[in-house]
Amino acid sequence: MKPAPFAYHAPETVADAVGLLREHGDDAKPLAGGQSLVPLLALRLTRFAHLVDLNRIAALQGLRQDSAEVLTAVRFPVRTERGGWAIEEFARRAGDFAVTGAACAVALGDDGRVERAGIALFGMGSTPLRATEAERALVGSTAETADSAEIGRLATAGTDPPDDLHGTAAYRRKVGAHMTARAVARAVEEATRG
Repeated sequence: MKPAPFAYHAPETVADAVGLLREHGDDAKPLAGGQSLVPLLALRLTRFAHLVDLNRIAALQGLRQDSAEVLTAVRFPVRTERGGWAIEEFARRAGDFAVTGAACAVALGDDGRVERAGIALFGMGSTPLRATEAERALVGSTAETADSAEIGRLATAGTDPPDDLHGTAAYRRKVGAHMTARAVARAVEEATRG
């Protein structure tokens, strides 16, 4: 398959690349290696009006060894509450790119209620989307009271997914809501067991 038409830009400085990306906003995509972007374009799973090739920018090429520095620590916050997460995706065949899907993470308080929730959708737009209204609806619920179907509906209600050969926007919203519901149910169940 061939990608949708796009304008190709090959800047030679970081400043020029940043300028092009700023000028074209969401219609532009930087291209570095292309190992993941090129197949997505070829299958028309995504499209951009402008590709900004970073491979000719000398300042971004190569490796160099400088440095009398020693890395002494890397710190990550450790969550102490009970938590769970899940990713659900739908593809027409095993190994295909996902048509749509959702990722969910929750943290439970001592009373077993959801204190924090994160829900992200993919395949519902040109970039992953955060479902903040659905997150707010999930907070305060328990494994018994969480209405995962309603959370899925809320997550996809305001989305504007693309129509393409894999499905219409309405189809993606329906399947995306179902994938969200499954991810929410699994994440809450995992957190409850933990």
